[in-house]
Amino acid sequence: MSDNDLERYVTGLIHHDAELVWIEQHLHSCPECVDRMENMQDSADHLQADPRSVDEDDDPAIR
Repeated sequence: MSDNDLERYVTGLIHHDAELVWIEQHLHSCPECVDRMENMQDSADHLQADPRSVDEDDDPAIR
């Protein structure tokens, strides 16, 4: 599963039931993807809690 698929899942950007079912079924059988998804969720939660924690020097869009 791609990082993009997981990111869209974590952020709630998947709106098609078939895609959502596919991702959830995959997550039930793939501990590696579950770990990656949990890391993404932790990062998203951290940013949501403190958006100032983003290091602007690391974001080329801000330069």
